[in-house]
Amino acid sequence: MASKKYKQMIQRGKWLEEFLNPDLKPWRYKQLALQFIDIYQVEFKLSRKDLSIQFLEMLAENPQIERVKLFHNFDSISTTQINHINNLFKVKKIIETAFKIIQSNSKPWGYHFSETKLREKHNQKDFNYLKLVSVYDGLVNHLYMDEDGLIKKNVFYVREFHECYPDESEKRPSTFPWVVAASRMFFDFLFMGGQEYFLFCKQCGRFSVIERKGRKKFCSDICKTRFRTTNIS
Repeated sequence: MASKKYKQMIQRGKWLEEFLNPDLKPWRYKQLALQFIDIYQVEFKLSRKDLSIQFLEMLAENPQIERVKLFHNFDSISTTQINHINNLFKVKKIIETAFKIIQSNSKPWGYHFSETKLREKHNQKDFNYLKLVSVYDGLVNHLYMDEDGLIKKNVFYVREFHECYPDESEKRPSTFPWVVAASRMFFDFLFMGGQEYFLFCKQCGRFSVIERKGRKKFCSDICKTRFRTTNIS
């Protein structure tokens, strides 16, 4: 019988699998946001007019238009909200690259973050792996004292993401903080043992979570068949 920790690991891995899917539809992003809120029981109300979902819908309808031009379609949007939306695309690439680095050899996954830190002292980027670490660290260390003692509360990283919250009247729609959600899922998946439960499909190249450790190389039987068909001598 699978342990609770194993089930939680697979759950978070499957979330990341969907999040990293380059063909993910806007309505699925909304489901991922709601799933994250439910898993961690965070105090965040996703607005029906969430700006990040609206932007993804517009992008799906106009894939050839530069992202910066789409922001002009919003009557009122802050620089912080624009950054949250842009960081959605950046964090997907960062996490995918991090998984590829982790997969490149058998060293424990945390080792690669120490190497990254050393490299980036000489090559600072506007948004790097260390950002994931700082977001996760801020997210999980919210400790509170109440009449029953010390408790840890699952909340968003308020200091950096306070503008994500909608007001009570929803005059200002929410902007779901995807970097927070992705960082939390990424590190929790790995801390729970995920290093041995993912692969990049040999056929389609996509990140995929596997439920049994082994030598699996494909995300599905379809990709396995296609690979064999295209490589028949």
